[in-house]
Amino acid sequence: MKNKITIVSTFKEGYAIARKEINQKFLYGYVNEELNEVIPFIYDMAFPFMNGRGYVKKDDDFKGEPVIGATV
Repeated sequence: MKNKITIVSTFKEGYAIARKEINQKFLYGYVNEELNEVIPFIYDMAFPFMNGRGYVKKDDDFKGEPVIGATV
């Protein structure tokens, strides 16, 4: 099924990590409790929200960059 979103974490601070297969690669983003995409599926890895921030990794950058709140 194309564009299927899979929730891969519990909700923390109103957001859950989700993944979507895009171009044969799983990418991660965040959804809210209504299951709306709030942070796009562009990350290689994502971590649960804590203290108002979610941390993500992209393009083999393993520093973990913070993303804050909804961007979509």
